[in-house]
Amino acid sequence: MEKISSSSTASETENEFQNFIKLQYLMNRTATTCLREMFKQEWTFRTRFIWQNSRSDAISFITGPGEKVYRQSQSVQKDLIDSGNLDLWDIPILVQAIKIFDSSMTKLTTKMRNHGLDLIKEQRNKLAHHGNTNFSSEQFKEIWKQVTETLLLFGVPANVLNEARNNPLIIGTKENVTKGSTNPNIIRARELKEIGNKLFKDEKYSQAIEKYTEAIKFPGLPFEDLAALYSNRSISFLRVEDFEYAKNDAKGAILVHPTWSKGYFRLGSAYESLGKFLQALKNYELALELDPQNYELKDCRDHCKYIVNKRARDEHLDPLALHTSVVSTVEKMRGRGFESSPHHLLNNQRLNKMMGLAPGICGEGHRYVTGDGRPRDYEQAARCYAEAAAKGSAEGLYNLALLTREGKGVRRDYQEGMRLLREAAAQSHITEMHGNKFSNLGVAEAEHSLGLAYAEGVGVPQCFTTAIDWYERAIKHGSGSSCNNLALMYGQGDGVRRDISKAIAIWKIGCYYKTPRAMENLALEYLSMCNIENGWKWHDYAIAEGGSITMGLRKSEFVNILGPNPYPPIDKDKLWKELRDEVFRGPLKHLVCTDEPILTLLFGGNLIKIPKEAEEMVKAVGGDTYKSFLVVSHRRGFIVTAQVQKSGLKKEDWNVTAGKIAQKGITDLFGLKPIFIKEMIVTEDHVFEGFVIKLTIIEDAILGRPSIPLIVEDEKKDVQRVFIYNYPQEKNIQSKLGFGCKISIVNPYFRIANDQLAAIRVDDPTTIFFHSDLTDKTRCRFCGKGNSSVMCRKCKRCMYCSKKCLLDDAKFWQHDFICKKRI
Repeated sequence: MEKISSSSTASETENEFQNFIKLQYLMNRTATTCLREMFKQEWTFRTRFIWQNSRSDAISFITGPGEKVYRQSQSVQKDLIDSGNLDLWDIPILVQAIKIFDSSMTKLTTKMRNHGLDLIKEQRNKLAHHGNTNFSSEQFKEIWKQVTETLLLFGVPANVLNEARNNPLIIGTKENVTKGSTNPNIIRARELKEIGNKLFKDEKYSQAIEKYTEAIKFPGLPFEDLAALYSNRSISFLRVEDFEYAKNDAKGAILVHPTWSKGYFRLGSAYESLGKFLQALKNYELALELDPQNYELKDCRDHCKYIVNKRARDEHLDPLALHTSVVSTVEKMRGRGFESSPHHLLNNQRLNKMMGLAPGICGEGHRYVTGDGRPRDYEQAARCYAEAAAKGSAEGLYNLALLTREGKGVRRDYQEGMRLLREAAAQSHITEMHGNKFSNLGVAEAEHSLGLAYAEGVGVPQCFTTAIDWYERAIKHGSGSSCNNLALMYGQGDGVRRDISKAIAIWKIGCYYKTPRAMENLALEYLSMCNIENGWKWHDYAIAEGGSITMGLRKSEFVNILGPNPYPPIDKDKLWKELRDEVFRGPLKHLVCTDEPILTLLFGGNLIKIPKEAEEMVKAVGGDTYKSFLVVSHRRGFIVTAQVQKSGLKKEDWNVTAGKIAQKGITDLFGLKPIFIKEMIVTEDHVFEGFVIKLTIIEDAILGRPSIPLIVEDEKKDVQRVFIYNYPQEKNIQSKLGFGCKISIVNPYFRIANDQLAAIRVDDPTTIFFHSDLTDKTRCRFCGKGNSSVMCRKCKRCMYCSKKCLLDDAKFWQHDFICKKRI
């Protein structure tokens, strides 16, 4: 047996990447060439025909001895076998094809030969599934030794193997095709490729595919030419959304040119289009190691890493993992059972939009993202966010960054998304408008996103110290998501010394901020510590807060493992107050947000000090600021409706969104369960079947719209809006649906209206029961007391229990909007 020359000590210190290149050359040049010659030899020995790399050879193989091999091959391998071109057959195909035949080699038995074939295939699989381009000296030596010894047995000369080891192979970042060839097959194939390229630029992708396919069929093409053709056909298949064929062609490009970055790039793109982001990420990383300065590759890598990590965090199951807008955040806050404060009067979406203010523009963008009240349109959303961002809105910058990083509605550019996040995070977390201070929505969210990027190393070098800095900054500005992520770092020891006590303290701040995922992880941590009572307590609190969907899904698992919850139901309000006191006395109290505007947005005006400009209103209405907001907005609706009617528009011209859920009418109220407004707070449209809500109408009905808007009060004095559709708007409507009338609604439909605020919707008037005998037109328009005797001297229609209520109604609730003798 010939000996292979021993390598110098310098080879032992060659970098790991060069080891990868040498192994690729050994496998995909030397070994495959050897196996192709072996197959040709066995084929000729058994069939008496010479293999010509033709389609007829392929048919003879598939319908003859190779039928089983073909049947058991994957689709991409079947395509390669179909071509009949041995230059395209990879090691797995060649090994299986050779093993069909008994060995014709005089020095090797069939058993010895097949053992060697299996060994080459095994080492090839190690190389193919290694996942990166770094091979240590030990890994390199192991594979090299086993493969070269086997190839020597198969008759490969030692000098060929030495050439494979010492060959200064050029790493492919470009096509590196051989110029000036006189081979007519190569010349024609290149001509077809250029025609295909022109068709591709003209967006005639199907015709381009035909030209590339025609070129690929020519035998004897250099591997660089063949790889480029497969690469070009792969991206053409991507353009016509034939992702499986795109994937197969990308694999073909890698097969014939394994050190060319573009093959891995194409395969990553195909996997990304198929929604297989983890496989896409691996191929993008391989491509980047071969072409580390490629900006487009970096962007694709960062995007896939972002999506993979996002899915690993189950953000699709987190009710707070949505695009951020003022209106949606206020609604989330109210959806947790807390009322809105007068602060949010300035954040009314329609008013802000008419005034050209950023919060209203962002609210419009958010509706395009969610498809609420209009078709989902990311391009329109991006335009809205960009308009707000141009006005300096952190909210607009943050939401535009989300779309830019994912390429929704704008060209994907992860680094541009990061720039937008930094610009948003650089703003003050408190902003001022019309002399009032507000939480600058988008700042804390951007700070959290930057912390996440540094923690996971997405788009920036991984740096846990920087991640902690951003997380802590966001926590101080009210980010419960940052609480959860920072607690996970301490709980799992990711980049910091593991500290369970600190993790629990941070999770509790997140619970104080009412973050469902923090509640969930705190519950799981307590259960892992065998603290069953606290585990169940925070589990139930997460669900009670309308929180974690994953926790709701896991409840059956909890019951199966721990048995039924033996502890009494939690009092969530009491628990929250105890938690508030704990975090403000705890060791991390310096991280807890104390800024009044942020707390207002988080918890609502009834839990903290109301801004000074609203103090008089709050005193006048007993703290019920949400009622004030609804009443004033409703009364303003009379003015808006009158202006619309003057413009010539009819009620049929209004933009109306159909209800998402149908109500069922019934004939009587017998057997129905009573329900109240606060019990109807949910985060999405819902019909409460089998329930009835009894309501008093506390404002006049507005006519001339597609629906009849009402303001109602339940028996617990809580207030909500009602919109009644399909009811005749007759002249005497105020006697049935006007001020002081009492009605019951069966199977009430709780709806998130087009303005992103909650309401009760009635599409079927048969679900309304009128209690005309209980109508009280003498109740006070301001405080609600009955038997009022003070009448407005101007309209002579509205009654009050005292002169003070009459004056307060005019001062706080804009009585002049309804001060008319007839409505």
